[in-house]
Amino acid sequence: MKWGGTAVAVLLLVAWGVSEVWWLHYETRLGYVHLYRGEAGLVRHGPGTFPGVPGWSVGPQVQTPRRWWPAFRGPGAPWFQVSVPLWLPLSAATLVAAFGWRRARRAGLDDGEPRCGNCRYNRTGLAPGANCPECNAPPK
Repeated sequence: MKWGGTAVAVLLLVAWGVSEVWWLHYETRLGYVHLYRGEAGLVRHGPGTFPGVPGWSVGPQVQTPRRWWPAFRGPGAPWFQVSVPLWLPLSAATLVAAFGWRRARRAGLDDGEPRCGNCRYNRTGLAPGANCPECNAPPK
């Protein structure tokens, strides 16, 4: 949980940074996916439309308004679109990673050494039933 969340958060942060400089676009016959100005999106073309050439395209970013909230266009529009700003999944991944790292730290799994459950003092070398010399807490 701690490493998975951290890896996803780092990848999303890199994607966000890249999308501020370059736009990425993958076109198919049915629609396209894009990474553009801090958002990821999926667009399905309407019936009878196919405006692009299949494959990847990349280009320098242009200054356009940024969307900070998810966008959706559905029934009634000539196409279907879902766009999600990258800060939303980045926030979720960061929270998952933070809770994972906190849990590992509290459990003493971060370095593999036996720790006091109260103050995190390293109990290596202490007798099994001895109280913690730092905070006098009994062993758990």
